[in-house]
Amino acid sequence: MEFSAQRPGEVVLQLLAGAQRPLLAAGRPTKFDWDERTMRARLPIPEGKGPSFRVRIGLAIQPPDSSAFFVDAKRLVIGQKNRLATSYSSQEVAERSRLRIPPSFRAASTGKSPTEIDYEIDVPGDALHGEWAPMALEADGVLMGRARLQLLKPASVRIREAVSRHFGGLAELPVSPALVPVDASAGREVSVVIHNNSSEIRNFKAEVKGEGLEFSPARADISIAGGMEREVLFRVFPIQAQHGLMPWRLHISGAGRTGSADALCGDSAR
Repeated sequence: MEFSAQRPGEVVLQLLAGAQRPLLAAGRPTKFDWDERTMRARLPIPEGKGPSFRVRIGLAIQPPDSSAFFVDAKRLVIGQKNRLATSYSSQEVAERSRLRIPPSFRAASTGKSPTEIDYEIDVPGDALHGEWAPMALEADGVLMGRARLQLLKPASVRIREAVSRHFGGLAELPVSPALVPVDASAGREVSVVIHNNSSEIRNFKAEVKGEGLEFSPARADISIAGGMEREVLFRVFPIQAQHGLMPWRLHISGAGRTGSADALCGDSAR
C-alpha cells in the first residue's frame, strides 16, 4: 500500500487469513496489532518523505518460497570500502544469488553463514555527494531484493556562524564560499560542525589558515562516532585590525578522502 502521509497515521485491514510478520513500513520491519477474534490488522503508517510525503507499507500474509534481503542498508561512503550485509531464505538461494551494483563500483563477497553473505562495496572517489545508487539481489534471473542507497562524503562540514540568504519566511540558502562577520578589533569565535557519515568511529583533523588572520587553535584533532557530529571551536583575530573581506581556508583530513572549504571573513565593526 502506498500513501501520501504528511504526518504519522494508521490503516485497519479486515483479512480473510491470519496475518504473519513482518510488516514493512518505510523499508524497515515494524510491529503491528493483530486481533485474531475479529481478523483485523492495525498497521502504523510512518510520516512520508520528500515533496509528496510518499511512503509504502506491506504486510506478509504468506511467506514466499524463496527470498533475499539487504540487512540494515543505510548509506555508502565515497572513497571507502563499505560493508553490506545480505540474508537469504535458504543456503541454495544464497549460493545461486548475485549482487547487482553500478558499473563503476567494485564488490567482494564473504560468506558469513549458509544463509548470510557480506559484501565489501568499494565506492569510487569521484562519485557525487548526495547521489543515489541502486542495488539489487537476484537468483536464477529473478529479482528478489533491492535497495537505493545514498552516497555521502566521509564527512559533512558546516560553519554555524556563516551568513545565509533568506527567501520568504522559511526558506534559506547558505552562501558559498561561507561568509562569517567578524569584529575587526575583538575578533570572534567560529564553530565548525563536522558530521561523520561513516557507520564507524573516525578521527579527523581540522586546520584553518588565512592571510591577515590569526586562529587559535590553528588545528584540532577530533574523534567522532559513526553517524554523529561534533563541534570544533576556533577563535579568529584580524591582524592589525584589518578591514574588508579576507579569505581563509578550512581543511578537514582523515577518514579517507575529505577536502577543503573556502570561506570569507567580513568586517562587522562600526
